[in-house]
Amino acid sequence: MPNPQLKLTSEVKYLKGVGPTRAEVLAARGIHTVEDLLYYTPFRYEDRTHLTAVSDLVPGQTTTILVKVLTCGLTRTRRGKYIYDLAAIDASGSPYPRMIRCLWFNARYLDRNKTFRSGQQVFFYGKAELDFYGTGNLQIVQPQFEVIPESESAEAESLEVGRVVPIYESVGQLGPRILRRLMRTALESVGDQFAELLPASVRSKNSLAGRTHAFRLTHFPDGQQSFEELARFRTPAQIRLIFEELFNVSAGLALKHRKAKSAPGIEFQVTDNLRRDIKTILPFHPTGAQKRVLKEIAEDMC
Repeated sequence: MPNPQLKLTSEVKYLKGVGPTRAEVLAARGIHTVEDLLYYTPFRYEDRTHLTAVSDLVPGQTTTILVKVLTCGLTRTRRGKYIYDLAAIDASGSPYPRMIRCLWFNARYLDRNKTFRSGQQVFFYGKAELDFYGTGNLQIVQPQFEVIPESESAEAESLEVGRVVPIYESVGQLGPRILRRLMRTALESVGDQFAELLPASVRSKNSLAGRTHAFRLTHFPDGQQSFEELARFRTPAQIRLIFEELFNVSAGLALKHRKAKSAPGIEFQVTDNLRRDIKTILPFHPTGAQKRVLKEIAEDMC
């Protein structure tokens, strides 16, 4: 339900789930209002409508998998390099669950922060490769990941699985999962407060989607769009927000240019003595074209 007290111009700290501490983290990224937050759009999307089973992966395939962590820990090579090694088993519901390894190089922070634990369910996104030095199964090196809290079921999370999921660049300690929930809360809170900024003639000429529609489907695609177009940022909703940003920049530059042209300039008087002095300064005799250019410069200065 929309929150009648929350506006697009409201400080983001008043949005449910933010508060003063998270507001400071968001402010460091230039996000001060609810509207600023909604302009922080996904940098990519994952199609989690049909998760790939680990047993169906082939080397070279880039996809999203849902697994259950078996073991994890930090190891050190003979050359002193640190590798964080995680072994997991398929949790996508496949009747023939298969194991997979995930490796991170020089990622001691994963061990220090105790990011993974046995029994966790985790989404991994990356390219599958053959594990030549381990079990002979597949591995993913430096995968992106999202841990599903133990208190929640991955299958029950409507923002996490069974849909196209927006992936946001983390803001400090606020990862994609937290940002997704903040975006959903923001959209539900402001309702249809998105005033139209573009002139009707511009929207009509360029067949642009409405602003409310653009924000909602850019953050949470409804499955009607082509995933290929979504990944290329070419859906009508995405094009509308991209066009709006470019339009605002162009309009701002045009207004600045018009203001500069209307401002009074400094008038210079070009006398015969000045022309004679310029001729003596030039180390060459100007051509006819150069004389015309000098004449135009002198007229502009007047």
